[in-house]
Order: sequence, then C-alpha cells, then structure tokens
Amino acid sequence: MAADIFISYAREDRAIAQRLAQALEQKGVTVWWDWDLIGGTNYRAKIRDVIAEARKVIVLWSGHAVVSGFVIDEASEAKKLGKLIPVLIDRSDPPFGFGDLHTITLREPELDIEAIIAAINDRALPRPPATPVSRRRFGKVAAAAVALCIVAAGAAGYWLYQAASPGKAPAQKTADASPGPALPRIALVVGNSSYRYLPPIPNAVRDAEQVTQALDQRGFRVIKALNLTQHDMIKAVTDFESALSIYGGLGLFYYAGSAVYIDGDDIMLPIDAAGDKERQRILNGVNLTQLLKEVQSRTTQKMKDNGAAVIYSASKGQLAADGPAGGNSPFTSAFLRALANADDELSDTFDRIRSDMEDVSSQPQATKQTPFFEKTLARKIYLSRPERDSNVGVSKILIFDSCRDNPFKMSVATK
Repeated sequence: MAADIFISYAREDRAIAQRLAQALEQKGVTVWWDWDLIGGTNYRAKIRDVIAEARKVIVLWSGHAVVSGFVIDEASEAKKLGKLIPVLIDRSDPPFGFGDLHTITLREPELDIEAIIAAINDRALPRPPATPVSRRRFGKVAAAAVALCIVAAGAAGYWLYQAASPGKAPAQKTADASPGPALPRIALVVGNSSYRYLPPIPNAVRDAEQVTQALDQRGFRVIKALNLTQHDMIKAVTDFESALSIYGGLGLFYYAGSAVYIDGDDIMLPIDAAGDKERQRILNGVNLTQLLKEVQSRTTQKMKDNGAAVIYSASKGQLAADGPAGGNSPFTSAFLRALANADDELSDTFDRIRSDMEDVSSQPQATKQTPFFEKTLARKIYLSRPERDSNVGVSKILIFDSCRDNPFKMSVATK
C-alpha cells in the first residue's frame, strides 16, 4: 500500500524528520521515510518508486539539505510530478529552482502541523500563510559552525551553505561584470597525514591548519577536513562543489597530502588508499576532476563560469617535500608568506611562491621543487582583497601541495 507522504531530508536533520513523521501519523497520515528501507534494498530505485506512488512529498529544507545532491534530486522529481510540499526548518533558503514555491516555515512539528496537513489536502490554510522566503536571501553566519573533522564530515554542507555574509548581493547569472557587492568566498582545506598503507606526511595536517587560519582572515568561509578516508573525502568535495555550483562566488580548494596527475585528471589519495604491487595500482583514490564534473552536471541552473586556476607545488618528475619535522612544507610556507602581499593578483601570488621556492631549492640538500601554475580565469583574483571579487558567477582555484606527476608510477583505482 502506498504511503500518503514521503519525507525527503538531509541525514543531519533526521531527528526533526522523525518528529514530523510521528506528528503526521498521529493525525492519521501514513508516512514513508528512509527508516523504512529494508537492508539490501536498492536505495535509489526504491526512493523513486515511493515518490511516484506517494500523494505528496515533503522536503525539509535546511543548510544541510540545500547542498545535498540526494535531497535536491528527490525534491526535483517531486516538483516535476506536482507533489512537492517545501518546509523550511532553519533560516536557510531553498536552492535555485525552488524559490518560486510557497514554503511552510516549521520550527517544531507540533507548531505548524496544521499548515502541513492543509497542504497535503490541497486546501487553504486555517490562518494567514507564512511569508514566502526570498529566493536568494542568505542567513546570518554562525561563528560556532566552523569546525569540521573526519568524525563530523557530514556537517560540511551546512557550513558551506552559510558562506554568504549578510548584506551581500545574491549571485546573478547575467554577464554583467560591473562593480558591485562581492559573492561568497568558500574554501575547503584538506590535510592528509596519517596514511595507513602509504608513507605518512607528518606536516600535511599542520599545513592545513595554518592555511585555514590564513584564508579565514581573508574573508573565506572555510571547511577544514583532516585525515579523510575515501568516503569522507568524496562527501567533503561534493558538499563544497554543490554549494559553489548553487550559490556562486570564489571557491578555493587547498589540498595537502598525496596526489597524482594522470591523463588530465587530478587524483587525490585519502588515508585509506593502498598499493596493490601485484597489479601495479593504487586503490581507493578520489578522482577530483571527474567528481567535480558529476556534481556540476546535477545543477539545473548554471552559474556563469569565470574559469579556474590550478597550482601544484611541484612539477612533473619532482617530488613535493614535506619540510622539517614540526614545521610546514616548503610550498605551504611560501604560500603563507605570499598572502602577506595584500595587493597581489593571483598571478603575482604565484610568482612570489615560485621565487621563494627557487631560493629554498638552491640551498644544500634541498629538494628541487618548481611549482606548476595553469589558469583559465576570465577575471582577476586577489586572495587578500575580497572587496575586489567579481559579482558574477563562479571562479575556482585548486591548489595541490603535491607533485603534478605520478610518483608511484602506478595506475590508480578511483571512485
């Protein structure tokens, strides 16, 4: 028997989804949510069937949900079928494509349950409707929502959604490049030190800590993620790219750890990557290039693409040094020093890094390391001047404190 209601929600909002389900059931409404999945069930196929059969679909919009690919997919299917009931459970805004729908504001299920029952039955509310949320209003950023580590990687979506500061203009999809209020600055900083099966990189976590602090001082809303497994790395990168694809702005991804570059793809190695010597390959890599494309393909309303820049700390045939014990890598040290020059454009920043590292490489017993820089950016980027950011579209910077090569000389199995 088909359920009356399917509830779509981000896993971080599970508690309120459960309370809502219980409140609806007390009103005689049958509810299906993923708690009802039987072990071994094909998740996506089952969800699609339930949405098709349900009378209505309630989506719980939150900072977590708006950057969840699963929730957006479920809400899109429900909207296409004319079954969607959007419910706002925090101060977030619905993502692009959903701002035109009247949205019920729900602080606790028992407070607004009548409004939801009315929407289920397609009748007018018994009281004046809640004021519809604007499509592009951003909530106030909570300073307490900064931390992200491996045990809390799922919180990345909420933090990234909070990237837009109060009072800043919403992202526009036009080609207008006239000066105006800047877009959000979103950064993901990953440091992988504690490799289980590959050589450890002791300074990578320390590098990530200090880069996080430096970017935070320059107007970035930063996710710091340390010692990530393949699963957690995919989740963190997906949330980062989802927020950037939906809201626009300047996105910076800084990665300190093992990585390889093969046939045009940037492939990161999480801490559970392992070497299969018999088959000459590395297992559990994360293909960043393909992962970003997959997330972008799910975004229905595209932002203007202002291009990207990619920086590697070492060129082909070189190894990226980790630096002295208890310190930073030569590249991270040079990067942090370069940021002190506030008026530098990104190309100038790179020139300072390269010059700095040439001096280091000339020292006795130093590892020769020449940074690699490639960019297709259509606009100038000033890392230390957020007020100079473009007010249009998406600009992206990828920085790898690793070599632009395959030092393992093996193929890499990725997801």
